[in-house]
Amino acid sequence: MRFSARVLLFALALLLAIVVFRTLSFESRQIESAPAAVAEVDAAAAADRLARGLRHRTISHSLEGPVEAEAFLALHRQLEADYPRVHATLQREVVSQWSLLYTWRGKRPEEPAVLLLAHQDVVPVDPTSVDAWTHPPFDGVIDDGTIWGRGAIDDKGSLFAILEAVEALIESGFEPERNVLLAFGHDEELGGDHGATAIASLLRERGTPVDYVLDEGGAVTIDTMTLVSNPVAVVGIAEKGMASIVLSIDATGGHSSIPPRQTAIGILAAAIAALERNPMPARIDGTVDLMLDHLGPELSFPLKLVMANRWLFSTILSNVFSDDPTLDALQRTTTAATVFHGGVKPNVLPSRVEAVVNFRVLPGDTIASVRDHVARTIDDDRITIELMDAAREPSGVAPIDSNAFVAIQKAIGSHFPDTIVTPYLVVGGTDSRYFGELTDNIYRFMPFEFTPDDRSRMHGTDERVEIRTLVRAISFYRSLIEKSAGPGFGSP
Repeated sequence: MRFSARVLLFALALLLAIVVFRTLSFESRQIESAPAAVAEVDAAAAADRLARGLRHRTISHSLEGPVEAEAFLALHRQLEADYPRVHATLQREVVSQWSLLYTWRGKRPEEPAVLLLAHQDVVPVDPTSVDAWTHPPFDGVIDDGTIWGRGAIDDKGSLFAILEAVEALIESGFEPERNVLLAFGHDEELGGDHGATAIASLLRERGTPVDYVLDEGGAVTIDTMTLVSNPVAVVGIAEKGMASIVLSIDATGGHSSIPPRQTAIGILAAAIAALERNPMPARIDGTVDLMLDHLGPELSFPLKLVMANRWLFSTILSNVFSDDPTLDALQRTTTAATVFHGGVKPNVLPSRVEAVVNFRVLPGDTIASVRDHVARTIDDDRITIELMDAAREPSGVAPIDSNAFVAIQKAIGSHFPDTIVTPYLVVGGTDSRYFGELTDNIYRFMPFEFTPDDRSRMHGTDERVEIRTLVRAISFYRSLIEKSAGPGFGSP
């Protein structure tokens, strides 16, 4: 017994030593960046240009393209008038009717280009919510240091900030060493099937070399991560895939007074309940591992110990993630029943019932594995399982040791002091996924600060952006272009 106790004590001491050593060796991955002087920006003029841009109802209503085409054309006319140097210096092409591609030719055009993305289109406003807006959603009002309107955040804020930065660089006499491309799609909110897809195809056909892509996706988050007090800049290095599966059942209809033991609605409801009870397995690996590698060293010692020894605490971490929908979405393919159709009258048994379940597919899972999971979990031959169109596999994972990622990280550190920068998995979809054949270096980050309240305004009521945030975004894009496309652009 004494020998066994000694062995146990030795094993525990060894385990503790390993845990402490790994914790003490868990070094910060943040990069020192000198604070950048905010570029001279006429804030009032920049705010006015964005506000006027928000007045164009560039809403994509259907997969056939924008219904309100005149709004897109009016926006294009405004951009030409507001950014004369951009339109005199860069080559402008209209792609797929409403999307825009600008080429700023560098002195060494054979070098891989910098490609900055944003999109012109916005989501509709729920008619029942219009009265709840502080200012009408398409009036583009400037009030109390803030620009109000649909698209201020998603994504005209980025589009105008990019153009402001390029206009200012041209005025300053800056000339890029390599090409800088600006691509502004028109149907991102519908999936980008006509805009970004066409631009990416055009660049592939031309054999245009691209070093990296920067699109929307992440941001500087404030008060969103309870573990840290600092702002956290999340830079998307991958995004989830998407698969919507239709579950349907055909049954004998009839009068509700003589029902079968289980109705078609009951059968399908049980299937959906089974899918919700049995989600796809969680995995703390890949992008989540990289995120925790960057966040962990910045935490207090007890939390740092856990993050540094995930080999020991992975089950506990996964359980913690599972209790928070936002964190849970980072570790598994999520399951969401979104549509249910069945029945016509209270006293009639439906002869056909359908439901749609939407899955956001984690890198490492596939659409095929999701379908297999659905069939295995439901295990009911009475239910037909069909994959809807527009499914997409998860994106590739961009490297975090590239010069491009380092440049983005340094620009964030310079313009957002005391901010922790971390790689991140984007749980939604962006236009950037269409450019995967041009480069592996696809990153997703908007240089805006978001509180939880701000995030709720995206696609919601009272979308807005502060003028000071817009000015900082302009300065960020300007310095990023200077670093990425100016002299010495290849150095980390």
